[in-house]
Amino acid sequence: MADIQVQNRMAASAPPTHTPTTQAKGTAPRHAAPAGGDPNSAKGPNGQPGSGPSAQPRRRLTLVQLFLGFTVSGSMMAVAASIMIHVSLALIAAAVGVAVAAVGGHRDGPRGDYELNIAADVPLSGLLDAPLEALSPVVADTELPDVTTSGILDGAGGDDRPASGAGLGSIGEGLGGAGGGDIGDGMGLGGAGGGGGAASFFGVEAQGSRFVYIVDVSGSMRGEKIAALKTELSESIKAMMEHMSFLVITFSSESQPLGDKRRWTDATDTGKRWAMEKIVALEAWGNTVPWPAFEIALATKPAPDAIYFMTDGIFDPIVADQLAVRNTGSKKVPIHCITFVDRSAEELMRRIAADSGGTYAHVPGPR
Repeated sequence: MADIQVQNRMAASAPPTHTPTTQAKGTAPRHAAPAGGDPNSAKGPNGQPGSGPSAQPRRRLTLVQLFLGFTVSGSMMAVAASIMIHVSLALIAAAVGVAVAAVGGHRDGPRGDYELNIAADVPLSGLLDAPLEALSPVVADTELPDVTTSGILDGAGGDDRPASGAGLGSIGEGLGGAGGGDIGDGMGLGGAGGGGGAASFFGVEAQGSRFVYIVDVSGSMRGEKIAALKTELSESIKAMMEHMSFLVITFSSESQPLGDKRRWTDATDTGKRWAMEKIVALEAWGNTVPWPAFEIALATKPAPDAIYFMTDGIFDPIVADQLAVRNTGSKKVPIHCITFVDRSAEELMRRIAADSGGTYAHVPGPR
């Protein structure tokens, strides 16, 4: 009994024995899984992996799943491409708009820009050529009152010596008042004031700040005439305000700027003293040829506001024609014409004054 129990215990603790079985003829042999191997890696009867009883089947994508995947991916790419295209077009449109605005272009249509067409029915050509009467007060045709001339020829006439003006009498005293204002209180031919943007010469007033004096110093001006001219010219310049400027051009057979200075002289104390020294030295000689003096005056820059033109004799009528051609348009300068003692050039002087928008006046005196 004890032996039987010992045998049973040994049998229970002994490893199991495999009893070989007889394989039926024509059947495939059975393959055991290798020890320690993966049961899923067991091979099937054809030797293919995963065909064993413990292998798991692989997941296969259906056509529907593939179609949906491609559709989603394609849609995302299309959206991204659309965004990039729209952004690019917006940038191009902005650049084109800036370029068109820079060159002043416009587009047609109800909301486009339109060119401005200015149509004026009123002719404008005559406006610029109209005389500036507001700047040139007319003193035309009104003769200045005769002044006392007794003794005007009592001095040593016939030449230009300083003593030749000794017999001017009361006319010399009257000329001393030219310009008025702070310079002198005299009454007479130059009684009009030159301040406030105006000048006065032989009683003729002109508006502006730049004045040219074209004065006759031909042989017929010898004696008391040249002396009276020197006095009036000096007093006219003295009466100018400091912001004004002047240019004196004498003419006879030749034209000569005062002191050979062909540019504007400021009406400062220094400029006035310089002019007085040069005026005293003027001499009368030669013939009456004024056109070269006008060429100098009209070529001066900046242009004068007014020109005084004084003569005591006749001159070539072609001068009036030349001025009508040269002194025109928006740059026309008013010419204030003065005949001194002799009226022989009155018709020409009136024409020059009318063509330029200036004035004419006659200053009487002994013949």
